[in-house]
Amino acid sequence: MTRPITGGYRPIPTRSPTSWHSVERAGQSAPTGRIEPLVSVVIATHNRPAVLRQTLKSLIGQTLQDWEAIVVGDACRPDTPAIVAAFDDCRISYIDLPVNFGEQSGPNNIGFARARGRFVAILNHDD
Repeated sequence: MTRPITGGYRPIPTRSPTSWHSVERAGQSAPTGRIEPLVSVVIATHNRPAVLRQTLKSLIGQTLQDWEAIVVGDACRPDTPAIVAAFDDCRISYIDLPVNFGEQSGPNNIGFARARGRFVAILNHDD
């Protein structure tokens, strides 16, 4: 249903044809034999291993356990992947970017591209 607008403008839909949570990304398909998580959590980080450790502990302690965490290291020191590996949790993956973006949008977008969950959330590494 649309409402008319005068002055040469296009009609604006007053209702969305689908609910927001039912929209799927074009070209996204489930990997064979894998169950996708409900939530993908994207965590961009840069050389803050102690804070990242606390962030991951907090995520693991949440009531909802149907998630994956995608930690995107923005040209981090070698101790950052070691922090992630120490959790030994298959829900947590690490992407090591060789060049620093200097802002979080680049690492976040890379994390979004890897996300498999029905919902995607950003969790800043220092929250």
